[in-house]
Amino acid sequence: MALTSPALSSVISANLAATGNSGIAVPQFSLGIASGVVGVFLASVVNTIDIGVAGAGTSLTPIVMSSATLFANFLNGFAAFGLTGTYAPQVLLGVSNGISQGLLSLGLMQVTHIGVGSGTGVARISSPPSTPFMTLGFASSGVSGVHSGLIASALGLGLDLTIASFLQPGVVIVGSGSPTASSGVGVGSVI
Repeated sequence: MALTSPALSSVISANLAATGNSGIAVPQFSLGIASGVVGVFLASVVNTIDIGVAGAGTSLTPIVMSSATLFANFLNGFAAFGLTGTYAPQVLLGVSNGISQGLLSLGLMQVTHIGVGSGTGVARISSPPSTPFMTLGFASSGVSGVHSGLIASALGLGLDLTIASFLQPGVVIVGSGSPTASSGVGVGSVI
């Protein structure tokens, strides 16, 4: 499957329900978050540092983003914006688990590797600021209320912190190779 807002929204909704968040606005809230997250990742660039044999190759790798890292960074984002209510950890646990599971099952990093035809690499994602995407996601799904802008900003900050620290080793490069060892770089996108 591809990384789309409706698909990611269903994963986030299921995880919110699993953590005891079952209000009537959960589907709308999940769609707002999913729209923001999908917008950020589709606008991102994937860069790799590679080692292997000389040539040119490609890779298609699932995104493995820790739900614990997302959770900690979302908590930091909420604290930064003064959103420290009793249910914040419960909601953020569902959101973090949903995003992590959704990226693993739906998101792929598609990269073209220059200089390495067969080998392995370490991936890094460079993204634009997340808050505008989260704000637009909330607005497009109809999430409104006194704190909706603060929640979108807090989630955006948490996502920015997570992406900034994200490194994924084990990117398998497949392509034409020679017997000569080489290192190189890869550039791609999230699909």
